[in-house]
Amino acid sequence: MDETISKLATLEGITNLLFRATSKDEGIFLVVDGIENCNSDESDDIINFLSNLMQKRKVFLCSSGNPGSRIQAKLFSNINNSAQITITLNNQSRYKEIEDFIDREIDRRTLSRPLDPDSKRLMREQLLLGAQGMYLWVALQIEAILPMNTSTLVSTTDITTPYFAEPTRGLA
Repeated sequence: MDETISKLATLEGITNLLFRATSKDEGIFLVVDGIENCNSDESDDIINFLSNLMQKRKVFLCSSGNPGSRIQAKLFSNINNSAQITITLNNQSRYKEIEDFIDREIDRRTLSRPLDPDSKRLMREQLLLGAQGMYLWVALQIEAILPMNTSTLVSTTDITTPYFAEPTRGLA
């Protein structure tokens, strides 16, 4: 059993499984996420796997990643498909929505606990930098800094340290 599982956990094992489970006429729908978290060799292997698979089967691929990233560019340059559609959440309207959300939340949470303008500006800038399209990350950061159920505020020095660490992709 362990040997079978370890064989399936390789790109070759996945390829063999897909070839046995589908015919050439059937479409295979794949969602690929997290390639950017792989090291260069691993991401190259995955991109080559997808490219080879798409030459032998009809594959509908949805890949998520940061727009303009090296891995996404490499993925799209190696996969020859006439129907590539790029959708990004990193557009101006999303940015404006998050910016408005941050401003409203900071204003709402500082009504009863005034915060000096420099601290507000710093908090806003750091939240906008770290948001990367993730409302949940922003909401959790604001709650950590300006909790609703207490009169305590996090100190200004903390605004640039642990609370504003790089967002963890898997959590938001």
